[in-house]
Amino acid sequence: MSSMLHKRFRVHVPHADIHEQPRRGKTVGNAESQLLLGEDFIARYLDGDFVYGQSPHDNYEGYVPLESLKTVQGSDVLTHFCDSASTLVYPQPDIRSRPKEKIGFMSRLAVCEHSLKDGFVLAAGLGWLPHDHLKPLEALNEKENFVDTALRLKGTPYRYGGRNSAMGIDCSALVQLALARGGVR
Repeated sequence: MSSMLHKRFRVHVPHADIHEQPRRGKTVGNAESQLLLGEDFIARYLDGDFVYGQSPHDNYEGYVPLESLKTVQGSDVLTHFCDSASTLVYPQPDIRSRPKEKIGFMSRLAVCEHSLKDGFVLAAGLGWLPHDHLKPLEALNEKENFVDTALRLKGTPYRYGGRNSAMGIDCSALVQLALARGGVR
């Protein structure tokens, strides 16, 4: 184990599971929660291919795969969040192209300035996303009805420890996401 006391990382994949234990051989501990794209993780130490630390979002502690994190740089400014239940990421601004991946509600990303093209915007390090599925982070200051937000996620599969609405969420994530969209921190 090597020390990384309080080093800030950011998730650069659609989601990263927070495990109760790091990988030991072929076994990895249960996923207790998830970090969404663009969320920070405060590292305490490195354990093999995993980083032990804490999510400042909900204070969950555990092990996150190092490959899903990147060091936060001063120039890493997030500008938008996904305001639809989920959305697809495309390699080019064309709905006919094969999607690269899918991100969930409340995922955060950096949209490149002046990148609007054919209804898509370019997210730095990610790809092209439908413009109407994103909102500027400032919109999180606007009050939105918690119940209306929760109803927008109706039909999302249940997944224990899940917070990525593109893959499945649990009951606490439903409450967290609805409150966060409603402006409660």
